[in-house]
Amino acid sequence: MWKYFKDKAIVREARKNIQPAIRELYTYDIPDRVAAVVEDIIKEEGVVTRAYKDKAGAPTIGVGTAWTYPSTGEEIQAKDTIDISRAVGEAIVFQQNIDEKLNSLGIELNLNQYRALSSLAYNIGVDTMMNSSVIKNLQSGNVDKAGDSFLKYNKITNPKTGKKQIDPILVKRRERERSMFLQNTPNYIEPPQDKNSPYTPEIKQQPKPKDRKMLRLFGSNNDINEDVDYYYSDSVGDKVLSMFES
Repeated sequence: MWKYFKDKAIVREARKNIQPAIRELYTYDIPDRVAAVVEDIIKEEGVVTRAYKDKAGAPTIGVGTAWTYPSTGEEIQAKDTIDISRAVGEAIVFQQNIDEKLNSLGIELNLNQYRALSSLAYNIGVDTMMNSSVIKNLQSGNVDKAGDSFLKYNKITNPKTGKKQIDPILVKRRERERSMFLQNTPNYIEPPQDKNSPYTPEIKQQPKPKDRKMLRLFGSNNDINEDVDYYYSDSVGDKVLSMFES
């Protein structure tokens, strides 16, 4: 969606940072499916290292991170700046929450279904996605109808009028997600993470360039090494961008 920003300086930065962010992504020790989704999102959202307001008026930074930082829950402020490393780390933490929610469905998803649902959740919010007609149709076994339900989530709230309106950018994104969701690919074999063992990348406010960020797996909060700074989050504040089904 970075291609459609009116601020050309943001467009240039968002585009320029895509490849460095993808390289940064693969310095994390994370499941392949999570890396695949975050790479999708980086390409979709671009990477902006200073706070700005998106089309719906939401304070946004990094890889389309809106309202709050997933790693800390702190609100994004107008003058905030971050580096590419933290931008990618925040996207991974957010995907952690999506991953846990999708695993909780108990439905075997192929990789394209997983990617499409994650993209939707990243855009409209995890809780909104979990309560959507997409998930309801998927749970009832109607995959085609679930795919068609993606198309309903194509509205934003106009920050000037407060009214919902169809956004052509979201129309195209929902069509891409629907197409991906309905592609017939083999089910991924990688087992879901144990619900008591969330994976969380180590995120520093300003990490040293030479540092290699490792994703630490642990069985419980008591297993955390006290000598290491962790930003652990059980859940991400689900302030969504007012994109709802009418």
